Amino acid sequence: MISANALLIICLFLSSNLRVNKFKNKITKKYEENKEQDSLDVYNKLTSIHPEIKIKERLIEIYKFTSYDASIYSSIILKSSERFDVEWEKITAKMKVESNFDPFIKSKLTRILKNEDLQRAYGLLQLKPKTAIECAKELNIDWNGIPTLYNPEINTLLGTYYFSKMEIPFKRNFEKAEKSYNVGLYGFYKGFASEKHWLKVSREYKKLKGLDFSIEEKKLKKIKEEKIQLSER
Repeated sequence: MISANALLIICLFLSSNLRVNKFKNKITKKYEENKEQDSLDVYNKLTSIHPEIKIKERLIEIYKFTSYDASIYSSIILKSSERFDVEWEKITAKMKVESNFDPFIKSKLTRILKNEDLQRAYGLLQLKPKTAIECAKELNIDWNGIPTLYNPEINTLLGTYYFSKMEIPFKRNFEKAEKSYNVGLYGFYKGFASEKHWLKVSREYKKLKGLDFSIEEKKLKKIKEEKIQLSER
């Protein structure tokens, strides 16, 4: 029997493709009516009106080899981006590193803890229940326990909202906000944030923006080499 969240994923896939195909037909029709114009000009003009198609095609281009189809989340990412004024590339970069676009993933624990389920992080943007409950309350979103975080739309909305809150004290500094997202403000100021994790998110962000990410690649390679050297001692 298909769960409600699994059914939602299927619906997202179908509705996303339906919207994009419908819009592509509009582009083709518009181009036929304006053959004197360059097709790229027509495309850019129309996608500026309907940015979801631009996001969807970018996700297909960058993440075509991932296990999960990232492009089905294009409408959710756009909705969250616009609602909380966070760049869609930031949301997507976090999503890629946190879950690799798997909506049903949950974090592993390095040691046995009390109330394990409450200590884990869940879903696309890897939220812990305590944080999610607080954000859901502030946004008037119904909380129905941990399964709520397996809903891609709710998880993305809550995660983006929480990220936007982390941006405030740092005047939208991406690195500081991203690190605080994972370890909290207290953890950030105590130096608990992972540099490796940040470099991965920064790399994905630059990929999506079409920027050079060679610096991140070099630093990540160095971290990997140092880890190997330590293990060999």
